[in-house]
Amino acid sequence: MPRRRNRLLGLCLAAAALGLALYVLVRPPRLPDDQRLAQAEAAFGAGRFDVAEQTALLVSRDAKERFAALLLAANAATRAERYEDALRHAEEAAEGPAEVAAEAAVLAGNAHYGLGRSREAEKSYRRALALDPGLAAAHRQLGGMLGRLGRRVEASEHLFALLKEREITVEELILLGQPWPDVNSPEEVARLLAAVPEDPRPLLGAARSDVRNNRLANAEEALRRLVAVDPQLTEAQVWLGWALMLGDDAEAFLRWNGQLTSAAEEHPLIWLVAACGRRTKASRPKPCAVFGKPFCAIPTTTLPRTTCRYCSTRPARKRRRRSFTTRRG
Repeated sequence: MPRRRNRLLGLCLAAAALGLALYVLVRPPRLPDDQRLAQAEAAFGAGRFDVAEQTALLVSRDAKERFAALLLAANAATRAERYEDALRHAEEAAEGPAEVAAEAAVLAGNAHYGLGRSREAEKSYRRALALDPGLAAAHRQLGGMLGRLGRRVEASEHLFALLKEREITVEELILLGQPWPDVNSPEEVARLLAAVPEDPRPLLGAARSDVRNNRLANAEEALRRLVAVDPQLTEAQVWLGWALMLGDDAEAFLRWNGQLTSAAEEHPLIWLVAACGRRTKASRPKPCAVFGKPFCAIPTTTLPRTTCRYCSTRPARKRRRRSFTTRRG
């Protein structure tokens, strides 16, 4: 019995040794890391993001292609909407050189925004620009996000950077030339608010649209909430002033004007809103003698040519032309 057991044990060991030898002889050779990375890039270009991520992660940890592979894996995970995995890959890639860390910060910002964390996404994009001020991807992502959130003046700074570097697209050029249209997506606002309910900043785009469509009560409520959470959000300050200027509460507008922060004075529209509103609300013009109602101090081409200028009670007098015979006489 012991002899039979020893014989079986020997046969098993021999079979295992034979199998190991066959595996070593038959198995395909390991691909070099540069070829592995090329395979991952090809899979990414073909839209197979899962394959691209897994292939990129097969690159050796000590290989020079490791950081490029991690960036590719983070980008592929983001495109596949696996944002937590993308964050993990981007954080590992951030340990590389400055140019790699900057690209990793952009990818981390994309993942944060995909998770609905716009504040964290903004921090990541700005961290990328701190590492590489000329990084077009960071300017494009930050400018696009700020534009979608209603912060159009801040977004234009990054669109101008793309223009200077000749990296701007036709769509971005049109957006830069038209600062007034609002990008208002209720589904996107709902997604961001559901992810981070304590951050009301996604409401700014909808509030801008409400002001421009004369839904002043809704706009004022949202804008006051925004200003209370972030007093340095100058775009919200401007549009709150605009809503109050169009409203009927003159005292509320004057209080807003007196509480403006120094940072708000840098906004290009703040002086227009403040000046027009002060003249309209503080002077309280008398009704026009011609039309019987007050007119705003803002010159506008929509008023008839016969209206009084700058809310004066005296109508503009038409100059009568004398006839040719009268002038001759």
